[in-house]
Amino acid sequence: MLSSVTKFSVCAILAALIVGSLASQSPGEKSPPEAKARSNSDSSDYAKARRNPDSPDCEVTLDGFYSLATNDSYQAARRKLGCSGELAAKTDMLGYNTVMVTWRGNSWAGNMNATFQNNKLISKAQFGLK
Repeated sequence: MLSSVTKFSVCAILAALIVGSLASQSPGEKSPPEAKARSNSDSSDYAKARRNPDSPDCEVTLDGFYSLATNDSYQAARRKLGCSGELAAKTDMLGYNTVMVTWRGNSWAGNMNATFQNNKLISKAQFGLK
């Protein structure tokens, strides 16, 4: 049986995730039910970001990283970076489809990742790109 502290902690974490997802929605964005309908049709696009990268020669650059803009689609990111990347995580919760994709960089240990929510870039990070 879970203690009341554990139950409270789980509830607090879930509430923070829900509030964070809702707070990140811009006023002009679709409501969650409409977003869910749209995200279901877009999920096949992420199939290209597999556990195995599509090309061992694909290495992203710092210029490629900087070319990505907030609200870019995953398809636009693929075009700008030149390859699909590697699926790191995916979740569907309350009408929000969230996907994190990683790419190898053009230097030793260089890499980048991008997070897409309902097929819009919401965050990106890089380490050691040239």
